[in-house]
Parts: sequence; C-alpha cells; structure tokens
Amino acid sequence: MKKMTKVLILAAVATPLIIYAMRRLQNGRMRSKIADEGFETASDILYPGKHGSRSKYRVGPVLPN
Repeated sequence: MKKMTKVLILAAVATPLIIYAMRRLQNGRMRSKIADEGFETASDILYPGKHGSRSKYRVGPVLPN
C-alpha cells in the first residue's frame, strides 16, 4: 500500500475513536458536576438547551388558550 492510503485508513479508524473518547469525557464531567450540585438539581436546570427544546414545555403560570 502507498503511504497516503495508509494515512487515510488510519484517519478513518482513529476519528470515530477520538470522537467517542471526547464525548465520554465530556459526559463524565457533566455528570460529575451534576453529582456535586446534589441529586435534587436536574440536568435541564444546569444545562438548559443541551437536550433539545420542548415547544410545549412552559415554566410558571400559563393561561389556557
């Protein structure tokens, strides 16, 4: 195999592994921070917008339509 082909194959194999490791570390840090805050604190309060938005979710008094 040529050197360029080996580099491309290595990059194709290494990239998903690096992304997986980075996400795993980020998730661990987030869970650690949540655990430090206490179990009563929900992750949606600490990280608003992290898990997608809910269009029907409202906080506070809501008047009926």
